[in-house]
Amino acid sequence: MLLASESAGQGVASTLYGTDGGHAGFALAATTDGGWVLAGKSGSIADGSELMIIKVDAQGTVHWSHSHGSPFDDEVRAVQPLADGGFIACGHIINADSMPTMVVLRLDSVGALLWERTYMYPGGASKGFDVVQAEEGAVLAVGFVQRRDTMDAIVLKFLPDGTMDWEKRFDMGGDERAVKVLAVPDDGYAVLISDLWSSLVTESAHLLRISADGETIWRASYANEGANEAHTLPAHIGRRILITGTKGFTHRDAVPIRSGPEGQELWRKTHGSLFLDEKACTAVELPNGEFLVGGSNQVIGMAGMHAVLIRFNGNGEVMNQRRFPQGDYSEIQALSLINDTCLAAFGSAVTMAGPHAWSAMRFLTVCESAFLVDENVASTSAPIGIHPNPADQVVRIRSWGKDMNRIVLWEAIGRNVFDSSFGGTQYVELSIDRLPASVYTAGVYFIDGTIRKARLAVCR
Repeated sequence: MLLASESAGQGVASTLYGTDGGHAGFALAATTDGGWVLAGKSGSIADGSELMIIKVDAQGTVHWSHSHGSPFDDEVRAVQPLADGGFIACGHIINADSMPTMVVLRLDSVGALLWERTYMYPGGASKGFDVVQAEEGAVLAVGFVQRRDTMDAIVLKFLPDGTMDWEKRFDMGGDERAVKVLAVPDDGYAVLISDLWSSLVTESAHLLRISADGETIWRASYANEGANEAHTLPAHIGRRILITGTKGFTHRDAVPIRSGPEGQELWRKTHGSLFLDEKACTAVELPNGEFLVGGSNQVIGMAGMHAVLIRFNGNGEVMNQRRFPQGDYSEIQALSLINDTCLAAFGSAVTMAGPHAWSAMRFLTVCESAFLVDENVASTSAPIGIHPNPADQVVRIRSWGKDMNRIVLWEAIGRNVFDSSFGGTQYVELSIDRLPASVYTAGVYFIDGTIRKARLAVCR
C-alpha cells in the first residue's frame, strides 16, 4: 500500500499511498489516539476504483484499511470518527444499473463494516459528499439526487442502526448539490449548497441553517459572476462561518467568503492570477482568526496544477502561500490542525508522463516554517541595506535600483509577525519597538514580483 514516504522540504513531510494508478484522496479526520483516518478511492485508471478508508498513525504508517465496491468508479468523499471509537463515511458506489448511488458506511474501531446503507433514486443518480455525527448517535449525510436535467440537494438522517429517520430535498431553481454539513453548537446544522447551473441563475452558493429535524430556519445565497463552486465549510468561530469556493470556468480563482451568524455576507475576496487556473478545495481556521485554504494552482511557465496552501488574515487578505508540487498534477482536498504550528493535509498526486502513469493518495504534515517565503515569488539578487542591525526601536531598509512595495518579518518557526505594504519606494523606516528580542527573517518584496531575504536581529 505504501508507495513512498519522504521529507518534502523545511517543515513538510509527505507520504504517498497507492501503487497501481487509480488512487485519490478526498477526506481526513483526526482520531483520539493522535492518528488520522483518510478516505478516497483505490484502483486502477483502466479498471475503475473501490471506495477506500485508511487508518494511519501520526507518522502516516497504515494500521488498517477498508475497501469495497463495484467494478466501476466508487469513492468516499467524507469520513468522521464517532464517539464510540468507530467511523462514519459517505460517498457513492455504482449500482446494477450503472448509476452512481449515495452510500453511507459505519465501521468499527478496526475498520470492520457494521452497516452500509444506499440511497437509490428511481431512474436517476445520487451521490454523497459529507457526513457528520448527529444527536444521540445518529448520522446526517448530504449530497444530491439527479434525474434527467434536474439536480437537487439532499440531506438524510440515519439512526444509529442505519435506519433512515428522514430526508429533505432542496431545489433553488438550478443544479444544487449539498457539499458540506456542520453541526451547530446551539442545536441544528449548517449546510453548504453549491449550484452548478450558475449561468442561468444569479445565486450560485447557498448556506442553510436547518433544525435537528431538517426544517429550514434561514437561507442565505451568494452570487458570483461566472461559474462558482462552493467546496468547504470549516468550523466557525464566534458564530461566523467561512465559505471557500472557486469562481470561473477555464481560468478559475479561489474565493473565500465570510458570513455572519445568520448568513449575511461580511466580506468576500477573489484570489487568482490572470490566465491561470486556481482552485480552493478546503480550509481551516486558525485560533488567531487567520485561515489557510488548500487547493491547487498553475504557475507561470509550467504545465499541470500543483497543490497549494494560501494563508489569509482575518479580513481575507493574502499573507503568503506555498506550493507542494508532486508529479504533473497535485491537489489538497482536506485540512486538519495538528497543533498551533502544524497541520495535516490530504489529497492526490498524479503523474501522466512516461510508461507508468499513476495517481496516488498524498498525506502531508506542514508546519509554519514551510511558510517562511512565498514559493511562487522568485528571489532576486538586488542589493538592499538594513541598518541598524541589530536594531532596537527603528530599522531602516534601503534598496538600490528597484522599488520596494512590501516588508514581511517571520519568526524562526515561520510565523508572520510583521507585514507592511506601501507604494513603490527605495527607502522605508519601520518601527519595531513592539517586537520581542529575537532573530527574524526579513522578506523585502519588489514591485516587479521578486523578493530578497535577509536576517534582522532585534535586541533590547
